[in-house]
Amino acid sequence: MIPGEYEYQKDLQESVSYCPHLRTIVDGVPGPDLFIYPFLETNLLQFSQNKLLDTTRKFILKNALVGLATLHEKNIIHSDIKPDNILLDYEVKDTAFHVKRVQIADLEDSVILPDGKHLKNTMCGNQLWRSPESWARAAQGISSDIFSFGIVSIYVMLIDMVLRASKDELAANDAW
Repeated sequence: MIPGEYEYQKDLQESVSYCPHLRTIVDGVPGPDLFIYPFLETNLLQFSQNKLLDTTRKFILKNALVGLATLHEKNIIHSDIKPDNILLDYEVKDTAFHVKRVQIADLEDSVILPDGKHLKNTMCGNQLWRSPESWARAAQGISSDIFSFGIVSIYVMLIDMVLRASKDELAANDAW
C-alpha cells in the first residue's frame, strides 16, 4: 500500500464488504497503515493441485467471479487477479473436497476508475496472469481483470499455465 492511502483503501474495502466473495478488512490501525483480515486456509494456486472434481473447480471459479463482478459493479478494478489472490476454506468429507468459502483477496492494489477512465503507463499484476494491455502499459480497466480471470480459469480447469514463458524468454531482446 502506498503511504497515505489508508483511508482510501479502508473506504474502498468497506464499500464492498457486503460481498461474501471478497476478503475485506475487519479492523485496521491507521498509524502504521495495517489492516486485519479474516483467515482462510489456502489459496487457489495450491488448492487446485489436488484431485478435484470439475464441479468443485467450477464452483470455486463461479464464486470468485461473483466477487470480481461486485468490484466491477462499483467501477473498481482489482489489477492483480491470480490464483494466489483467490483464497478458500474447505473440508474433506469421504475423501472429497468440499469448499466452504471462496474470496478474492489482496484488494490493496485495487483502484476506483470512473466511467471512461483507465490506468495507463503502468504494469499491473503478476507477469504470469497479466493482460496484454498491462504488458504494453496501455489503457487498463475492467477488461484487464477479465483477461486475467480467464487465464486463471484455464489454469484451474486444465492445471496448465498456457502463457508461461521462461525468464530468458522474457528478457530476450526481441521479447517486446
